[in-house]
Amino acid sequence: MTQEKSINFNVVKAIAKVSEKLKDSKLKIRKSAELTESVEKLNEYFGTDENETYMLCAIVSYCFDDMEEQCSVRDIARFFDCSIMTALTYWDDISSLVGKHYIRHNGSYRIAGNMELCNIFELNKELIDCILNNKPIEIAADETDQTVYGFFGEIAQLFDRLERRMRRGDISAVIDRAEENFAELEFISHINALVPDIEQRIFFYNVCNDFLKRDESDLVATLNATYGRAGAREHFAEFMNESNVLFASDLIEFIKKESINDATLTLTYNAKQMLLGDDLKYYTKSIKGADIISPDSIIHKDMFYSDENEHQMLRLKDIVSEDTFVQIQNRLTEKGMNKGVAVLLYGAPGTGKTESAFQIAKATGRKILRVDISASKSCWFGESEKIIKKIFTDYRDLCKMCRRSGDTRIPILLFNEADGILSKRKDTSSSNVAQTENAMQNIILEEMEKFEGIMIATTNLADNLDAAFERRFLFKVKFDNPSIEAKKKIWKNKLNWLDDKSLETIAGAYDFSGGQIDNIARKVEMDEIITGRHADYNELIELCTNEKLGEKKFKIGF
Repeated sequence: MTQEKSINFNVVKAIAKVSEKLKDSKLKIRKSAELTESVEKLNEYFGTDENETYMLCAIVSYCFDDMEEQCSVRDIARFFDCSIMTALTYWDDISSLVGKHYIRHNGSYRIAGNMELCNIFELNKELIDCILNNKPIEIAADETDQTVYGFFGEIAQLFDRLERRMRRGDISAVIDRAEENFAELEFISHINALVPDIEQRIFFYNVCNDFLKRDESDLVATLNATYGRAGAREHFAEFMNESNVLFASDLIEFIKKESINDATLTLTYNAKQMLLGDDLKYYTKSIKGADIISPDSIIHKDMFYSDENEHQMLRLKDIVSEDTFVQIQNRLTEKGMNKGVAVLLYGAPGTGKTESAFQIAKATGRKILRVDISASKSCWFGESEKIIKKIFTDYRDLCKMCRRSGDTRIPILLFNEADGILSKRKDTSSSNVAQTENAMQNIILEEMEKFEGIMIATTNLADNLDAAFERRFLFKVKFDNPSIEAKKKIWKNKLNWLDDKSLETIAGAYDFSGGQIDNIARKVEMDEIITGRHADYNELIELCTNEKLGEKKFKIGF
């Protein structure tokens, strides 16, 4: 509001005169000509009536004299030296000052019933500036940030202001006030419908606030913050066995659940979407070494297998084709069996394990969440376990994201080059590294027990595979270096200018993997760009001879 008339009196002096008469008056105010004159001037200046001016002068005087940023009804009662109940008879006048934006209502304590015992107010900084500089009142109306960020900002602000005075039950009053202020926010209406109990909502808001700060929520600390130490013990069980409504409503999930003291929580994908909508992408921290690959971005490649591998790969492709996979999962669910499919592709390097996973995804139209395990081994002790857990959380979120977008095809979780994590577990007494790696393995084993999607792992060292992992992989496919016939097909596919006799000779002379043949073909293409012609037979033989480190050179002729 704006005061257009010029000010022909000192506002601070007028407030001081009124305050002197009000202090310790027990609200039995003895009027005098001097008091009446000051009150009338202030009424006109503030646009208030007599009682409103009394209350405003009392609040200004209390805050200035006691150097406080805020005051309560209790403080106002002390200023007047009267009872709180007497001060509350002026509640309508105080509320009017809130409506004029002279003071801000920053929360309250509650006692039995709904009586507000101790309301907290703060002077508007713009009002203070006008008073001290003797200038017309000019206060912009509050523009509340009506977003989830504004909501959690207000909660945090209220908690901070009430921190020294907070008691059990006061938190509920703070949440009530914030929810009222943000009643039109869709997020608030959804949560109130899903979680009618305010204490459960407080727990959920704590987890939301942690997520917005990019933290996970410690179960014990969050229970203590919500219910107090004594009350927290009553609620441990319903959280550990996931019977609380927050789990049933798909709002929170465990990150770690080994014991009460170690248990940590976060929001589910559903809750994250509800909280942030399109802004979720800004809060999704990508895992180092992980990326999502669309089937459209995968280039089709012809794969050349042995007869046995050909049969196994065709079977896998049939199993994960959309119609068949849905039927399989339904049947396994009816039988009470684990409906996830875990596949291990193992064998020598360069034999097509990773590419086979890509081609399965391409053929079945499935996205891939690819994770290079070596990149997930953090140098910080304890971080690796969190990263591994997050891989599975991110995979479940990706599955939900696909369903929400109308894509019913479950993505593939690809653990690429998983040698370091699938190996036999180590003696934990040997080192901290061994303890960390074992903890990572335990998390994967636990997740595989309840896995409901499609998981493919590739490894070069299957001989060192831990027995617990071997049991959990439903399909295990060994990739050997290709046979002579398979190598001839690969050579012909890469270099179609080779004649049959050259193919026979090179395929028989060099025990190459498909990856090594691909390396040579790429070098041939590079040389053709440089020289303007493709390599001749002798140049190709030289490239083959130099492909393997330490290989003795020899010449092949006709």
